[in-house]
Amino acid sequence: MTQSFFKVPKEKCDPQTERDWCHARCGHVCERCGMRRSVHAHHVLLRKHGGSDLAANLKALCDECHREVHAAPGDAYREGFLRRRFPKPGDFHYEESTE
Repeated sequence: MTQSFFKVPKEKCDPQTERDWCHARCGHVCERCGMRRSVHAHHVLLRKHGGSDLAANLKALCDECHREVHAAPGDAYREGFLRRRFPKPGDFHYEESTE
């Protein structure tokens, strides 16, 4: 069976270690509002869309910001707290320079 070119591989990692690293990276401060609160690891590229548990895909968000990100995804996409998917090669449109 061949793997789809666009399928995001699930990296082998320890999710708890990755969450701990995410929390340490931000100093237990919410990466959205900057408040020192209890933070949770939020997946920027959701797992259901192929996102991994690696710290590079996690943002530390407080409860309030985490709820807001999922309640208003349009704002979250613009702010960089959600990503729809990895781009496919056909998504890029190049224009030749006329200079």
